[in-house]
Amino acid sequence: RVAVVVVLSAVPALGWMVYGAIEQRTVAEAHAREDLQRYARLAAKQQEQALEGARQLLFALSGVVPALMRDRQACHEYFRGLMLAGHGLYHSLGVHLASGDLHCNAVTWNDGVNVSDRYYFRVAAASGKFSVGGYQTGRATVREGIDFGYPVLDADQKVEGVVFAGLDLKRFTELASATPQPPGAVVTLFDRDGVVLAQHPAVTARVGDRSSNPRLNQAVFAAKSGAFETSRSM
Repeated sequence: RVAVVVVLSAVPALGWMVYGAIEQRTVAEAHAREDLQRYARLAAKQQEQALEGARQLLFALSGVVPALMRDRQACHEYFRGLMLAGHGLYHSLGVHLASGDLHCNAVTWNDGVNVSDRYYFRVAAASGKFSVGGYQTGRATVREGIDFGYPVLDADQKVEGVVFAGLDLKRFTELASATPQPPGAVVTLFDRDGVVLAQHPAVTARVGDRSSNPRLNQAVFAAKSGAFETSRSM
C-alpha cells in the first residue's frame, strides 16, 4: 500500500514536468519563427534597395535616351562608360527599340538580338512603367541575370523603346551572403517562377534550378510574408 501511494503521489509532479518541457519547446519555436521572419525581412529589404536603385537609374536614363537613339555608336559608347562606372553591378545596359530589336548596348553583341518575347520588355512597353523580369540568360551577353526595363516615350507619349539594365546574379549572391544569418540557416532567393536566383551558403540548390518541392512553391507564393514548415528535401 505504501508503494502504491508513493507512485500515485509522483504522477502529478511528472505531469508538470512534461507540461513544462512542452511549454519550453513552444516558446523556443515561437522565438525561432520570429528570428527567421526578422532575417527574411532584412534580406528582402536588401533586394528592394537593389531594385529601387535600378528603377531610379532607368528612370533617369529614359530622359537621356531619345537624344542617344539618333546616333547608335554614341549610344553604345555612353552605356559602355556607364556600365564600367557601375563596378560590375550590371552585366549589360542599353536600349531596345519598340520592336524589341537591340539598338545599343554597353557590351559587344551580334546583330539580330530581339527581346519582344521577354517578360520585362513586354511589361515595360505595355504598361509604361518600370518592370522586373525573371531569371534568364542574356541573348547578347550569354550571362545569367535579371533584366529591368523602363519605357522611353516620344513627344506624343508613345513608346519609342525600352531602356534596360541586366543585373548580374553574382550581385544577388553577394547580397544574400551579406545578410546576417543564425547558425544553420540558408538564405535562398527565388524569382516569380520559383527559379533560384541566389543561395547562401549554396547547399541545396544551384542558381537557375527550379524548386521541385510543391509544398515549398505553394507556401512561398501563397502569401506576402510568413513562416512555414516543410521537409529538408526542398
